Amino acid sequence: TIRHEGVLGLYKGVTPPLATVGITQSILFGLQSMAVDLMKGKDGANRPPTVLETMKAAVLSGLAISVLVQPVDAVKARLQVQYAGAATAYTGPIDCLRSILAKLGVRNGLYR
Repeated sequence: TIRHEGVLGLYKGVTPPLATVGITQSILFGLQSMAVDLMKGKDGANRPPTVLETMKAAVLSGLAISVLVQPVDAVKARLQVQYAGAATAYTGPIDCLRSILAKLGVRNGLYR
């Protein structure tokens, strides 16, 4: 990669994750908090969560956030595997997303 594209080639595909990391993390922490409250139930409102409740909440919030993160990772991965100088398939993240949706659709393109 460095030989063909220089040092900047190492950072291909970094824009989509950087643009969404703040939103993703804030959603993750919100989901984690809601899941902990759900695991504790009404009787546990005034006590700290147990380790098991925290672990269950982490699994739930992790599953939920993966649904949101997967499309970003799909775009990032496709941008990273194209080489400069070769026939590039995408001009950037938006073009990549549009192309994926047009050719493969949501299920086969973004969640494969």
